[in-house]
Amino acid sequence: MAFTTAIDLMEYKLSGGFQSNSFTTTVSVGTRSGSGGPVMSFVLLLDLESSSTLIPSVKCDNCKSGAGYDRELSESEELILCDASYCDKNNKKYCPNNHSIWNQCCSNYEHAMCGWNSKSGEFHSSYYAEGSIIKDTFVFASNRFSSYFVDVFNSTFEELPGSAVGVLGLGEKSCNPTCIDPIYNSIRDSLPWATDVFTMCFGLKEGVLSFGMVNPKFQKGRAFYTTQIPNELGYTYSVVNLKVNNETFLRRIDDYSAMITSTDNYIRLPNALFKRWVDFMKDHYGDLPGVKNGTLFEGLKLTSLSGFPSFDIQFSGVLLHLSRYQYFIRTGPSVDEWTLGILPTEDKRVSLGLAFMRGFVTIFDQQQTGFATVNKANCFGSDDLEGIGTVEWAPEVHHDPKRHFTFLVVCIIIMGIVIVISLTMLIVLYRKQQKRVNAFQYSNLESLPNTV
Repeated sequence: MAFTTAIDLMEYKLSGGFQSNSFTTTVSVGTRSGSGGPVMSFVLLLDLESSSTLIPSVKCDNCKSGAGYDRELSESEELILCDASYCDKNNKKYCPNNHSIWNQCCSNYEHAMCGWNSKSGEFHSSYYAEGSIIKDTFVFASNRFSSYFVDVFNSTFEELPGSAVGVLGLGEKSCNPTCIDPIYNSIRDSLPWATDVFTMCFGLKEGVLSFGMVNPKFQKGRAFYTTQIPNELGYTYSVVNLKVNNETFLRRIDDYSAMITSTDNYIRLPNALFKRWVDFMKDHYGDLPGVKNGTLFEGLKLTSLSGFPSFDIQFSGVLLHLSRYQYFIRTGPSVDEWTLGILPTEDKRVSLGLAFMRGFVTIFDQQQTGFATVNKANCFGSDDLEGIGTVEWAPEVHHDPKRHFTFLVVCIIIMGIVIVISLTMLIVLYRKQQKRVNAFQYSNLESLPNTV
């Protein structure tokens, strides 16, 4: 499961891919004297939209059947009590019926333990889960690190794809309602060589999730970075431009943002953007199969992608070129048949799924995200050598969430000034006209003959 160097780099193998719309990896947790290694292992869904590591308890309801986390098997587990300093205070509004004297939320299943609920607080994860917060030792080769996770007692984990029994949440730190450190923070704190960074790259069925440092073996050429939108949970970015074969098809997209997701195969464009892209394709590439009559955008299967242009997405600081083999998806393993991997959505945000990520090494580094052309040979991607994108530098565009409001205020002020000036001019003209009328009437009165 690891590619070992002198410091045992933490590189987890990913499994699943496009056949399951997601990837999973195996984590090992818990230690016992004389065991020679971890005592429990779990297959977890990799989820960039969840904020915490979620592992089912042996006592879990609505979880998949099979092994669960058993505290009695581990000598390194640490209980996080409801009145512990780690359990955040002043959260009574989330748990009015079960809280400590300092208003810390207690677990609904173990009233002495600090509670966690995916529906309470900032980040609603892709799958509902509720339970108690635990701290235990995770084991990877020679590396051991302590990390917080949720010992899940109730969930919708029966809906998890494939062999996944829980969730490895790699989203940004959030509070539900207690703020749990993501696993990459724990790795940084426990291992002297490690930072917060983690990277992903993959092929159609397998890939690599690497923690602690950026390993250049996964990329070809330089990585370029963009900045996340501030104060938003999830890996979100302002969309600067959308292009086809490096030609802009929509010039003003200030109001659109994009989020990277790891539990969906597709790139999903808001309906208005999708329509503009379809119209552009029909105008410029109408001779390609299924474009002019629209059947390509309704699920037409193609046996050749010859002539299809790149689809390009620009963020601040980086321009990403998606090749046709990247944004089309094979209908099955080793089958030369593809369907379009770009779909419309009712959502107002662009969603960038596995079809987007497959062509790049994606480097998640706190408030910045880097992209580089992927070296598939080192990412278990030998089955996807054509699904590779290219990356280049682009000008930085600083996102200001107050920009549109400020612009609106300025426009209203200018319109107000114009209206005031116009009304003033009308009043002045009216008064001048009245003077002329009065003068005319007076002169007519003087010209009348005097009568006795």
